[in-house]
Amino acid sequence: GSKAMKILFSSRFEPTRTVGGIPVGLRDADGYEREARYRALLWKADGVDDLASLLARHGAPVYAYRWDWDEQGKAYGMVDLSRIIGAAHGLEIPFVFGHFDLGPRSQMLYHEGNEAPRLELSRHMMGYWAEFARSGRPGTGGAPDSPEWRPWTDDAGAARLMVLDTPAGGGVRMVDERVSREDIVARMDAEPIAAQARCDLFKATFRMRRDAWADQAWRRLAGGQCAGERIRSAASPAAMAAE
Repeated sequence: GSKAMKILFSSRFEPTRTVGGIPVGLRDADGYEREARYRALLWKADGVDDLASLLARHGAPVYAYRWDWDEQGKAYGMVDLSRIIGAAHGLEIPFVFGHFDLGPRSQMLYHEGNEAPRLELSRHMMGYWAEFARSGRPGTGGAPDSPEWRPWTDDAGAARLMVLDTPAGGGVRMVDERVSREDIVARMDAEPIAAQARCDLFKATFRMRRDAWADQAWRRLAGGQCAGERIRSAASPAAMAAE
């Protein structure tokens, strides 16, 4: 999963200012970062940590990672792509294949300014993926300077997650991070924001229509101050498709 799943269209507002269809800035930078962070945390809890724990408990070796690269810099000298896009979902794929020519707009993301650390990170990643395909375990990816990518474990304090980043972002390393839905709601409740903003943040994070756990958490959030439904009921298939 990625560190911050950046979004160009929110459930509540359009957070980017655009000129000719090109995002040039953020209307609410703090809100944008906050919403992206919590969506990424929920993806990690549901799509990585819970599944990894389940598989590990049944004896299957599981290798989890978080990709943190966000060194795009500024496009046209003013569009902060590192903040607007960041470590977005799917952008790690060119690093796995060592191929960064994705068409005429590639230079907006991959350019001389980030080339050296980008290629070095790609070297580590290509090694891990190739070794995993060959042997079923990434190990050190065949490179003596790559840290060993160890399988997921539920042991307290154990390094369980590989973080993939350049030295400027802390480098390639194993960490003991894990997150649950309970953790996410606790962090949300501790945010120094107004109650209504907290309720809006919850809605933007827990967006699945059928989610009994989220329905219960919604009623507890912000000391029970969140009014109405967590997600608007759909009156028809067309209304469902519009959400």
